[in-house]
Amino acid sequence: MSHPAPRAPTRAFTLVEILVVLACVAVLLGTLVGALRPGSSAVPVRGAQAEVAALLVQARQTAQLEGREARLLLSADPADRERYLRFLGIVYDGTPTAAGREWRAATDGITLPRGVYAVPPGAVGLAGTDSRLRGPVAMDYGDGESAYWFLAFAPDGTVSTAGGSPRVAVGRGRPEPGGAGVVFGEPDRIRGVLVRRYGAVVLLDGPRAFPEGGRP
Repeated sequence: MSHPAPRAPTRAFTLVEILVVLACVAVLLGTLVGALRPGSSAVPVRGAQAEVAALLVQARQTAQLEGREARLLLSADPADRERYLRFLGIVYDGTPTAAGREWRAATDGITLPRGVYAVPPGAVGLAGTDSRLRGPVAMDYGDGESAYWFLAFAPDGTVSTAGGSPRVAVGRGRPEPGGAGVVFGEPDRIRGVLVRRYGAVVLLDGPRAFPEGGRP
């Protein structure tokens, strides 16, 4: 007559282990609630980061679908107080004309939440967490010629990596008196979106996530 093999004794969690787990969960929940509670400065910055990431994906898809160069634009005209460092749009190379390239808007563009700005390339004191874009260049987005920084996607969806992977950084800021620029008051909360050579989008969740020296 066969007998069932004896079962190996199972190890139960100790009270100390359970308390440690509960403490870790409490810390994580507290951090999450603090970051996402109404009025938290992290909420609009996270939202802006997500919007920029989606727009970058759309710009890459536009280049591939149209079979022409497409560009993500960022307003670089400090005279336009409402759009400066807050408006982003997409254009693509339309039918060539005798005067040169004809850029066509692929979307109405987006305006970042009030109080949130893209960190301009070469921003003083924020060199490690600034945007890495080309320009500025003069372009017409349907409402008159203005200055824009840009990130270009080739028809195959790749990007130029001269000087490191391009990226767009966003953070909380306020206009300087006189409209000369923007002051970023929370550099430790800056977030970004980086684009790899072949078009992959990577979220940069905080200053420590930014590659040193702009390396891919």
